[in-house]
Amino acid sequence: MKRLLGVCAFVLCLAACKTTPSPAPQGDGFDGPPPAPRFVPSAYRADLQHTGGPHRNLYDTPSFALWVGRPVAEAKRRQALESGVILEPGLPRDAEKIIEDFILIELHLESAFGDMSVSYDAVAMRSVDIYLEMPDGTRHAPVQRVLGKLLEADDGAIKRFKRYNLLVFPRRDYLTGDPLIPPNVPSAALVLEGYNTRFDFEWVNLAGGHPESSHLHEAVDYARVGFQDLFLTVRRLAHVFD
Repeated sequence: MKRLLGVCAFVLCLAACKTTPSPAPQGDGFDGPPPAPRFVPSAYRADLQHTGGPHRNLYDTPSFALWVGRPVAEAKRRQALESGVILEPGLPRDAEKIIEDFILIELHLESAFGDMSVSYDAVAMRSVDIYLEMPDGTRHAPVQRVLGKLLEADDGAIKRFKRYNLLVFPRRDYLTGDPLIPPNVPSAALVLEGYNTRFDFEWVNLAGGHPESSHLHEAVDYARVGFQDLFLTVRRLAHVFD
């Protein structure tokens, strides 16, 4: 574990110490130049899929992963402003740079497993390997995992646990400079593997189109984690604006 934390700290320091940072966008919002070609999911929300192993009910179907791309971040910003939230000065510009440098995934997990200690650990991602997997089997671990607030409620004779978690991946491999997710791959999956069981959250590549925005639940999904809470957390982790 100490070795893993050391690797994460080293990677984040590399992100913080780049000598040629990308130009900051103009204005105080998401109005900078369009990003270079990259993997874009056809829908930002990916639902839970049990893909192997005996404990298919380790996580419940309300679990989902949200890819926080530019449109999702902008939707969060608008919701914050409409709700009267006073954003920290410069945070929208900082959020734009974070989106350019990192892949952010909100992981919303629910579990009402028969063994409550296992259920509690599962939503906190304990004893669970997490990685992005490409169709060719290439795997990438997050450089940071952040645990959100735990919610629990009675569910019959057992407890139901819910937790939001934030996963942070670099946009590019820091050693090769290549995109972590090639822009032409057909899909990418976030994999949770633990307790001899595997679950996937899969995003299909839109390949240059525009992600779906017609899902009524997406507005609710965007609002679960506020713009300011999300990007202040990532900014503190990455130290890219010191």
